[in-house]
Amino acid sequence: MSKLSQIIAENELSSLLTKNYMGLELEEHRLLKDGRISRYPYPAEFLSRRHNPYLKTDFADNMLEISGTPTLGTDANLANLAMLQQLVTDHLQADEIIWPLSIAPAFSKDDLDFAGSFNTRFSYTTLFRSTAKIRHGSRNLYRRPYQLQHQSNVGAITVGPRF
Repeated sequence: MSKLSQIIAENELSSLLTKNYMGLELEEHRLLKDGRISRYPYPAEFLSRRHNPYLKTDFADNMLEISGTPTLGTDANLANLAMLQQLVTDHLQADEIIWPLSIAPAFSKDDLDFAGSFNTRFSYTTLFRSTAKIRHGSRNLYRRPYQLQHQSNVGAITVGPRF
């Protein structure tokens, strides 16, 4: 028995550890049935990625992030994730599939080039650069540190240059 397991058992903590809220997240690729990266944009039916707490994208529009709500219990978490996954599946195009593995498939150079430019989500980097250029001029963009606060329903997000 590990030291951690021993402490949990001695202090009768195991029941407390199973009574916590937990949310699960999936990250997956939308592909075309021929194996290439999907060229379809983020589904409009999911509404805004900035405000939808369950369905977002990652680095490219074909990379979905599915975030379950914090839920008590494993069965409820898995049911929540299954419901969100079904919603995504129902809104795929006829020639799209979800890649079933956690590791990404081997993409062609054309796919990688496409994915690198195929992101229609709101970019905090773009907002930061355009705001910095207005405030400080393009020559001083990385000379004067400052932070830009964005309030959202999950709290403040701070963006700024990395030093």
